[in-house]
Amino acid sequence: MNRREFTKGLAALGALSLTSTKAFSSKGRGKISMKITDIRTVPISRYLFVEIFTNEGITGLGESGTWGFLEASEKAIQTFKRYLIGQDPLRIEHHWQYLYRFDAFQWFGDHGGTERH
Repeated sequence: MNRREFTKGLAALGALSLTSTKAFSSKGRGKISMKITDIRTVPISRYLFVEIFTNEGITGLGESGTWGFLEASEKAIQTFKRYLIGQDPLRIEHHWQYLYRFDAFQWFGDHGGTERH
């Protein structure tokens, strides 16, 4: 592949992103049928990767934020999994906010070191 073919491919990809797609437009949110069906952890060396599967055949891949405590991270992901199964995978910010404020983990992160009342 030369530079010209690469540029044409990028232009086509950019044009495709401008088309109105129900699944990815803000108007289509809440109306699409894509749901998270499974979440699996994949430990490799000292890293923990996370696969998220949907009923549309799309698979997402992410990485856990800690590299030294894989078992603890895996248990936290299993707890999050109970909430995420059946949810719309495109509502990323909503899920992040919900899980950040999740009651089971109020003692960690920015909440650590403070007493809950």
